[in-house]
Amino acid sequence: KGAAPRRRRAHTKARENDESDVDVAMFQFTVGLPFIDDDDLPTALAATCALMLAANHAAAESNGDGLAFTETVGIALAFTLASVKPLGTMLRDAGALAGAVGANAVEKRRT
Repeated sequence: KGAAPRRRRAHTKARENDESDVDVAMFQFTVGLPFIDDDDLPTALAATCALMLAANHAAAESNGDGLAFTETVGIALAFTLASVKPLGTMLRDAGALAGAVGANAVEKRRT
């Protein structure tokens, strides 16, 4: 199957002229794997990276400075991939909360 783009359309009003519509198209590419959700892909890649690091460490004949540095970089990358989904959820929730707080403040000013 490969990567299949999903297209979303968002219509917004232009600030200069309220009568004209600005058509904004956003493309979101998906992996298209039926057994994994696209939102869970960074976490799955992090787990795969961590498993490969562990296998590489176990199979290494010598533990030199180069191996230690490579493993440190790999662990940092795996941690970063694993933290993408929780951080995205937290930021999305904070944005929704800020939007709700802003809407409440506007509503209080009107009354």
